Amino acid sequence: MIRKPVRVIVLLNAMIPRPGESPNDWWGDTGSSSARREADLAAGRDPEFEPNRHFFHDLPRRQSGAVIRRGARPLSGGDGAALRLREWAGSSNKSTDRTR
Repeated sequence: MIRKPVRVIVLLNAMIPRPGESPNDWWGDTGSSSARREADLAAGRDPEFEPNRHFFHDLPRRQSGAVIRRGARPLSGGDGAALRLREWAGSSNKSTDRTR
């Protein structure tokens, strides 16, 4: 195994609450639901949330099918608890798509 120092970690569509923000608050704070609905309507798609279309669209069908067959469900515990971090260790917490 070759080990090299990491300079940058890029989180694409990470959906991670900010320090002090709860996962439940993240949805409203980012406007995620309304933005998804508007995008679906603009593209002529049904705006009703559908996990296969909205979350598993990037996975090969074999992999998404395995998740569905296992009966995987979103985490439900602790959704109301705020993230107890002040910052990601040693990071500058740059964001290109999230504003308030």
